[in-house]
Amino acid sequence: MSNQPLPPLPQSASAASLLQQLASPAPSFMDNTLPSYLVNEMIRTLRHSTRVRIKRRRKAQMEVRVQQGLGDVSSTLERMSLGDNVKGKQAEIPPLVTDTAKEAAEEDEDVRKGVQESLHNIGLQVGGNIVEHITVFRSPFSTHLETMKFICKEFFLFIYSKQIDNLRTNHRGVFVLQSNAFPPLIPISSTNGPQADVEAAKIYLVYPSALIQGALARLGINVTVSVESAGLPQCTFTIKMTRHQPTGTAYFPLNTVGGNQPVPPVPGPPALPAGGGTV
Repeated sequence: MSNQPLPPLPQSASAASLLQQLASPAPSFMDNTLPSYLVNEMIRTLRHSTRVRIKRRRKAQMEVRVQQGLGDVSSTLERMSLGDNVKGKQAEIPPLVTDTAKEAAEEDEDVRKGVQESLHNIGLQVGGNIVEHITVFRSPFSTHLETMKFICKEFFLFIYSKQIDNLRTNHRGVFVLQSNAFPPLIPISSTNGPQADVEAAKIYLVYPSALIQGALARLGINVTVSVESAGLPQCTFTIKMTRHQPTGTAYFPLNTVGGNQPVPPVPGPPALPAGGGTV
């Protein structure tokens, strides 16, 4: 590689404009149904990996019991080791042989909890990164209500190409977000009946709930998010603040002056009424 100096910048282009272009590149568009496909594959992959992890853990526990003489589980270990080939390489672990339906149910419950925990952790990180990206040049939010309106409009529009249909609040730190046709729930359908479909859709609502919680946490607002569905594809998110801050405190998005720390009160809209209402 030669040590030739870089060509000079054009006179018409200032350093500030070039930095602006690098910091805010032209947006790239994608199919609005792609997130739904990715979530389906993510859930399927997490379910498989969680089940394999649980089987390996139980196999290790049984081996410890054999070494300590706590029970005769040698036959079970032999059946679990059928996947090991003669070269000593670890092959795919065969299904765990359970003696009772209770053990099988416990395994399924452990898998369900493990998948939900993984989806929640992923959603927290992704939601925070998304809100950081779309608020990098935005002015600070002066009230909690303004922040929630941003979540209902711009945040959901960025992810699902659809805004929240209804936002309600009691003006005491509780916000209810309702979507009459939530995109991730639209494709869910089976021959088992509406109630079974609602039960099967619960796993698909863990990730969106974590997205909301992660986004608000990155904006400096600690909340708990619960979600329920009375019938597909409708769903309702209930957001409860766990730490109240006075009205008029500004919350700066990331990468702006001030970070996420509260700053002294700034002039804002009049105080909200004490009674509940629809926004």
